[in-house]
Amino acid sequence: MKLLANYNIKSGKDKENSLIEMWRIENSTNILKTNAKWDVSETKGIFLANNKNNKVSEKEANDRYKFLKDYDLVWGTYQVNVFIHAFMMVMQQKLKTKFILDIDDNLFDIDPSNPFLAHLPKKYEMHLLGMAVDAKYVTTSNETLAKKLREERYYRPKESVVVIPNLISTERYKPAKIDNKDKIVIGYAGGSSHYNDLHKSNAIDALQKIMHEYKNVYVESAGIKLDKYLPKARYKFLGGTSGVQNWLDFYSTFKFDIGLAPILDTPFNVCKSNIKWQEYSLMGIPTIASKVGPYAESIKHASTGYLVENTMDGWYNAYKLLIENETLRRKIGEKAKQDVIDNWSLENNWQKIKDGLDQLNSLDIKD
Repeated sequence: MKLLANYNIKSGKDKENSLIEMWRIENSTNILKTNAKWDVSETKGIFLANNKNNKVSEKEANDRYKFLKDYDLVWGTYQVNVFIHAFMMVMQQKLKTKFILDIDDNLFDIDPSNPFLAHLPKKYEMHLLGMAVDAKYVTTSNETLAKKLREERYYRPKESVVVIPNLISTERYKPAKIDNKDKIVIGYAGGSSHYNDLHKSNAIDALQKIMHEYKNVYVESAGIKLDKYLPKARYKFLGGTSGVQNWLDFYSTFKFDIGLAPILDTPFNVCKSNIKWQEYSLMGIPTIASKVGPYAESIKHASTGYLVENTMDGWYNAYKLLIENETLRRKIGEKAKQDVIDNWSLENNWQKIKDGLDQLNSLDIKD
């Protein structure tokens, strides 16, 4: 099998892939290169020579035709330029090469309050939706999102959407050794798009209450500030970061005792992945997560984490239980870590990636 990993590119200044491309494409293709012995190449965008987002000249088209015809599969994320996507669709008609689009979010049900949508030009939004239904072959991260995509892509065969789960690299993720002595640190790592999840789930309100009662409880967050809501003397904003290597270095400094993963029960969120639980679990700590979508499907309640209803009592009682019982925290953290290593690590589950791509490679979808 000859596979080309095609990464999105926003400008010629981009030097590394995005975090989601690391999870979905980069880590996956690297492990296939090692274990499946596939011939894997990588490129940023389809236009190797100049890495620019503009119309396709005849010379560029011919150069790319010669380049792409040698590959069985081209697998990548969203194309930010409509001309590049159109070019890929034309190439797919001319070549035996299969172009596979990876989709990790429910683009059809984005919450209007999500900052991602607020700053997204309507033209670009429609372009993303068009790609999602137009692409012949699609990979995605879970069955719920796959079902949604199959519904929207009703004129395409259901087999054209294949699930390849998000798997964590235990070689790239190197958690810090945690010893907070008498302090108990409750931590959260996530972007600003989760503002509503944090606040409307009651996770923060319950945290305020628990910090009032337990003076040894501290809170740290990365990616989003919570300082307006928590005692300043016991809250620390760790900062934010961008880029793959920055995030991996940043992650290795977290010293949480408990990890938070609140999400609201929305059509967008139920299609998300359990990445936070995977990252927290590799630290060897318990996760308290909303009993919603990806967490409800992967966490074994009171064994590899805690699932809670998005109520004040639900969050408060889970905080209280884990704060008061260090032995239970350690036990759940150890079980969660082993579960992730066994069932969600790239090193032990790379066959799922190979099987998914093999499945699409065996299809021959006609326009």
